[in-house]
Amino acid sequence: MPAKKMTLLALTGLLNVAMAHVRLNWPPAQHPSDFLDNIRTPDPCGLGEPNENTVIRGGSSIVVEWHLGYAHYGGHELQIINRSSSVDENGECFYPVLAQLTNFTANELQDASTHSMEVEIPTGLGCGADSQCALRLIRSASEWGSTAAPYNFLSCSSVEIVDDTSVAVTPKPDLDECKVDADCGADGRGLCVDIDGTTAPQRQCFCKAGFHGDNCAQESQLTADFDTAAYEHSIVDGDFEFYWTIQGAAKI
Repeated sequence: MPAKKMTLLALTGLLNVAMAHVRLNWPPAQHPSDFLDNIRTPDPCGLGEPNENTVIRGGSSIVVEWHLGYAHYGGHELQIINRSSSVDENGECFYPVLAQLTNFTANELQDASTHSMEVEIPTGLGCGADSQCALRLIRSASEWGSTAAPYNFLSCSSVEIVDDTSVAVTPKPDLDECKVDADCGADGRGLCVDIDGTTAPQRQCFCKAGFHGDNCAQESQLTADFDTAAYEHSIVDGDFEFYWTIQGAAKI
C-alpha cells in the first residue's frame, strides 16, 4: 500500500571542509582560511599575499560581508590599513590605520550574529592601484582573551580606492542560485529560499518531491508512492523511518 509518511529512499553524503570562524566574503578575503588570528599568525592580516584589488569608490557606501561560523563573544572592527609597516617613536613596528570605518572597538559586546555592515568609504586615502591598502576585519573572541591580551580573528581584502568617478569599480558577483521561485524550474518544481546564511549562495533552490539537480531541472525516476512491503524497514528515531532495497549491484 502507498506510504503516508515522508520516507527516505536514498541517502547520499558529502563531507565538506568545516568553516569555523571568520573570513571576509565581500570584498573577498586575500586568504581562504577563516582561522587567522593575532596570536598564531602575523600582523596585519594573518597569512596570505595580497589578492587582486577590489576597486571601491571613495565617498561611497558599501556593505561589507563576512562569513561567521561561530557567534563568538565580543564585537568587530572594520578598517582601511596600509600593509606597509612603519616605525613609531619607540622603534615599534606598526601598520597605519588610514580610516577607522567603525566607531567601536573589537572587544565591545555587540550582536554576536552580525555578519555584514554598511560603511562609508572616505576620499583622499591615497589607495591607488600600486598601494598596499587593505580593508581589514577584526573580529573579537573575548571568551578566549582578556582586555590586556585580546584574542582577535583577522581577515583582509586588498582594495584600491578611487575618487575619480570615471574609473569603474569592481562589481559584486551574484552567487545566488535564484531570485524568485520561477528560477527553480517551471511548473512550480521548487522554491527559492533565503537561508540567511553567511556564505554564498544565500538564496537557494529547494526542490519539491520528485525533482532535483541545478534549478530543480532533473526529474526523479522514483515515484512518490511505493509498496512498503517490497522494502527493508528500520525506525531510526521516532518518526524518522528508513526504507531500502537492493536492485542488482546497487543499493537503493
